Amino acid sequence: MTKLFTPEDIRKYFYASCILAGLAFIAILYIVGTSGSANTLDTSMVGTGTMGIRHDSEHSADTAMAENASIMYDYSRTWGQDIAVETAKSQFVVTSAKGGYKTQYAVKGSGADHKVEYTATKITGDASFASEITLTATEAGGESFDSMIWFDTRDGNATIAGRVYNSIEGRPATIEEIVPTIGQYLLNTHLNVSNEPITPESWLEFCNGLDQDVNMPEGIYILPVNDSKYNYTLVDGKIVRSLNIPLPEIPTNTTTPETVAPAARKERAAKSS
Repeated sequence: MTKLFTPEDIRKYFYASCILAGLAFIAILYIVGTSGSANTLDTSMVGTGTMGIRHDSEHSADTAMAENASIMYDYSRTWGQDIAVETAKSQFVVTSAKGGYKTQYAVKGSGADHKVEYTATKITGDASFASEITLTATEAGGESFDSMIWFDTRDGNATIAGRVYNSIEGRPATIEEIVPTIGQYLLNTHLNVSNEPITPESWLEFCNGLDQDVNMPEGIYILPVNDSKYNYTLVDGKIVRSLNIPLPEIPTNTTTPETVAPAARKERAAKSS
């Protein structure tokens, strides 16, 4: 009788089965371990009538509204503490819009010390809008912010406004502004910025640079204000701090010159006589 499988074949199949079982087990562990690492939200809407939808998060927000119009809206967001990239995307297409404040699209985003906000209000006719906001954690512990905004009102009409500003210096500073613009336009804007966290090393480098800037040869030297404990002086282009030690009091001589001079004259007169 002919054997279908030799012992060598059985041994090979056994090893192959073990390897496949191990790979399957690793895949199961990966799926279970990553299934809760990210949060997602997906929303879509298609129809005719009056609608309004809004999304808000820490780094992005959008609003889409229409009155007596046909619309198509799509939104997708992914976020979570265990993922390095947070993304929010939205698309809004409106046709046969009648205008008014109830037909509009707005998008906002923030990250890496920058903010963006764009709006299209009083939309009439046909118009399309899209946005994608992405916030990425860098390897150094900072942030990378990327925003892409697209408005197309060439087949209709709308009032478009936008603004990009940063807060790196401690207060908002506008770096781009689109004043309310009415008409048929195609707007395409892209912002990509990054920042790095402040570390002790960067603070020391900042202080060294500041010391070099202040203590310049033949420059202007700014000394700290003396207080009850320390005095500050400039020695060879460097600021030197010393303890503020009060000088000892000098006793006051109660004998006045008017009383000493007559006595001295009497003594000299007695010797001469």
